[in-house]
Amino acid sequence: MVVEISNELDRRGHSVSLLVGRKVDPELNENSLNANISIQHLALQKLPRIAMYLKMLDWVVHNRKTIKSYDVIHCHLNDGLILALLMRLMIFRHRPKFVFTCHLVGMNAPLIVKIANVALIGIFDNFVLMATDKFWEKFIFFGERRISVVSNGINFTDSTIVRRHSEIESETEKVVGTISRLSRERSPWIFLDLFSKISNLDKSQNTSFAIAGDGPEGISLKRRLEASHQGDRINFAGLIKNSEDFLKNIDVYVALNVGHRTGIAGLEAIRFGIPVVGIQLSRTYLASDSDWIWSATDLDSVATKVIEILTDSEMAKKLAEKQYLHAYNEYSVVRMSAQYLELYEN
Repeated sequence: MVVEISNELDRRGHSVSLLVGRKVDPELNENSLNANISIQHLALQKLPRIAMYLKMLDWVVHNRKTIKSYDVIHCHLNDGLILALLMRLMIFRHRPKFVFTCHLVGMNAPLIVKIANVALIGIFDNFVLMATDKFWEKFIFFGERRISVVSNGINFTDSTIVRRHSEIESETEKVVGTISRLSRERSPWIFLDLFSKISNLDKSQNTSFAIAGDGPEGISLKRRLEASHQGDRINFAGLIKNSEDFLKNIDVYVALNVGHRTGIAGLEAIRFGIPVVGIQLSRTYLASDSDWIWSATDLDSVATKVIEILTDSEMAKKLAEKQYLHAYNEYSVVRMSAQYLELYEN
């Protein structure tokens, strides 16, 4: 998301600089940045939490003049929250303006982390949610003017869907897949439960499953996978550098949805012409069959919907086309960037 919005702002003629926590394989994201965008790393490798906070403090102290030269500083994730607090404490000026995008929506994040996010809303000129859930809706309801909602967006190069269903209709084996950050907040083991239910409903027994992603729960997920009876039918791909290499083999993609919104990986699956079904994380959302991405909180219902799409190629094709058109119009990086630019300018 950060790469997409940075590139789009650069294309629009704005000056963009990135500060990231640590250096990782540049093929994951860095190589996708436009050449005009400068990038700095706080550390070359992962550091203990306290050491990272000290690195942040040192960076802020030695870069106060540079910080004051920016119009807007846009922060992400928990470390971005702390970095913004340090900058606010040391720079008492009307510039720069601070924007924060909160990614803790719909997830089972620790209460202390949510409280920290709420407590620091006041240091930002605008606090952006990618979606809303029961926890955050109360703050919007009580008129917190600093909070905005901006959906994720990705780069759609063409208004026409990538045709791929004709290529896979002749295949006997079908693949159900997902890409997820393997962290406790995202409950990645829910996919193993879902795959088991799909397998039980699959009369042909020709369905296999694939999970891609990395994170602190990766080892735990592997152990659960090895202990299950589905181990031989589930491919655990781990960290992937190019999502298309993974998605080209998927027939139905399962996303984690918050309300009517889905994540970046779900949007990428739609861009690639794959029908998407959602596991609904919001307990208050009233899902409808007319939703652009069908979703449910009940895994049995999700499994039934996946089987329905797998066994009806014409339904899969029409659903993929419908979802692509909606995503192209509503979840493009152009639209997302325009919304953020409006926040910056205000």
